[in-house]
Amino acid sequence: DLQRLLVEKSQISPYWINQLSQIQHGNARNLIKNLTYINPVGFVGAKGPAKDDSYQAFYLEQKKKHPECVILMRTGEFYETMGVDALMLIAYSGLNAMGGKAKAGCPIGNIQATLDGLTDHGLSVAVYEEKAPHGEIIDPKKKIKSRSLSQIVFPGASTYMYDLSLRSDNIEFRENYPVIGVIKTISGYT
Repeated sequence: DLQRLLVEKSQISPYWINQLSQIQHGNARNLIKNLTYINPVGFVGAKGPAKDDSYQAFYLEQKKKHPECVILMRTGEFYETMGVDALMLIAYSGLNAMGGKAKAGCPIGNIQATLDGLTDHGLSVAVYEEKAPHGEIIDPKKKIKSRSLSQIVFPGASTYMYDLSLRSDNIEFRENYPVIGVIKTISGYT
């Protein structure tokens, strides 16, 4: 099934092709056949390619900005992914496909467990929250909601901090993996 995605004009990056090749989870492996090479996540909705002002178009735009991150987008009381990103949630966070398609998600209450499953497998996640300007209430009837990047969660910093400052209970932080940074300068590597 991966061979179909390895065409010259494929928009799925080699990074994600490699990640797909490592999936052992049966349901996630079976969904690889549903992916297409025409966009960076390999997903086309039931209505065809994404229109410029659609949720899917925004999702694809964010994937281009953060090509090596799973994109996890808040939609009401749920976080959703599609395409390659959804297969990562299914394979590593124990979630099910939505409607037998390459889509997956989790309720708000399971966000940290979902992120832990992904970061435990070395993946980074760009988490997007719905937003309303200047504290206004988000209109649930509005089709296209405004969203913004809340945090990039990665193995070295795997705790999702959004809204934690408002909690009154104790917060348990997992021990993060060590992070090493290397920079090349004129005088050598640091």
